[in-house]
Amino acid sequence: MAGYAYLSENMTLAQTISAAFTNEKRQALEAGMTYMQSKTKVKDFETEYDLIWSDAEGAVTIPEQKDHGVEDNTRYHVWIKAEVEYKLRTKGAQDDQGYILDKDAAPLTVKVWTPKKQYRDSEKIEIFVQGNRDFYARIVDRTSSEQIIQLLPNHYRKINFFEGQKVYRIPDQADHFDLKVTAPYGEDRSIGNLEK
Repeated sequence: MAGYAYLSENMTLAQTISAAFTNEKRQALEAGMTYMQSKTKVKDFETEYDLIWSDAEGAVTIPEQKDHGVEDNTRYHVWIKAEVEYKLRTKGAQDDQGYILDKDAAPLTVKVWTPKKQYRDSEKIEIFVQGNRDFYARIVDRTSSEQIIQLLPNHYRKINFFEGQKVYRIPDQADHFDLKVTAPYGEDRSIGNLEK
């Protein structure tokens, strides 16, 4: 997606560049919302599920970006590839149990989770992945120090196709490795990058 911010005497170049990326993130969220709303299932004139965006700061991840610089001496041009995070849940549901992993007609919904939110030093971690229908993906872990580690496919388990409704565990017996908590401590994020 292409984003722009117009040059102004009231903003420095750094502020203009920041505004261009901010505008592009907002456009990515709006495009994602428009797409999801177009896929919303309606029954008896009522939607069957709610679209819940992740918190505003973490809702858009930018795995790739390009800075095209000033164009026509009037605007600053940037380009981003954006991943928009959201959750779908059945209408009126208030907790994780209501997410629509059992709705085949719903848009692809993939849930990635751990049994606990916090771990101690040297504790083993398991990550679980489940989708409401078949999908292809790479599962990666973004560590607290911003290191990216690909969990699946890996050297031992080369899968990138996941069956709908099936729960996958990482690491599993076939993986021949463990995930353990080590320094530096912080919050990791496991991410599923959907593949075509």
